[in-house]
Amino acid sequence: MLILRLLDLPMTQSDERWHMRCLQIRGEEIASDWNMKTKLIIIGLIATASISQATLIDLTPGGFSENKPPQVFYDLILHHSQIAGANINGNTVNWSPFEPLGPNEFSITPLGTDAIISWDLALTDGYIFTYLLLEGTNSQANIYQVPGPQIINGTAYVTIDNVSTIQAIIFYGTNLVPETVDTGWLLFFAVIGLVLTYKFQPRSTIFTVTKVRREQTYLP
Repeated sequence: MLILRLLDLPMTQSDERWHMRCLQIRGEEIASDWNMKTKLIIIGLIATASISQATLIDLTPGGFSENKPPQVFYDLILHHSQIAGANINGNTVNWSPFEPLGPNEFSITPLGTDAIISWDLALTDGYIFTYLLLEGTNSQANIYQVPGPQIINGTAYVTIDNVSTIQAIIFYGTNLVPETVDTGWLLFFAVIGLVLTYKFQPRSTIFTVTKVRREQTYLP
């Protein structure tokens, strides 16, 4: 307010120099505040990115070709179950309808060669997220492992090799809810039921047991 009042008064040459110096000091203070706020924002973004990148463990740094995959790839698809997955087309995320979980538990923000993913499995009755498979252009892929503290919820910044565009993201995990019914007793009663059924059926009836094999569908 003092500077504004001085503008209404006749100013000598020394007053004018003093006024200009005040404006210069005020400008320097504003610039300093702006630079400090900008620096704090940049530092916060860098810290956030660093924390996100540190969330998952990159098991195949730099990615690999699915035409000649490492052993960890076979271990993943043969011994772990898909719990969610999606194909990426530009900025569009197409979730697989064949998995138990989906967009209610996971989110994907496509960024071309990178992606930001987040997950919250707290309301899924025992599901945990353990591994992540990224598939991209030119058959390039990458595998991440989820450390213990983040198997229920977390956020991560992921990439294949910083070059290949991500085309599919597949989440692997399992359900840790224990069985509430003793399977041994179920088997016992099933056998008893079969015996009684056979005993009271006419001898001309042929009893046939058909085993149904359930195939697991994987995303391309």
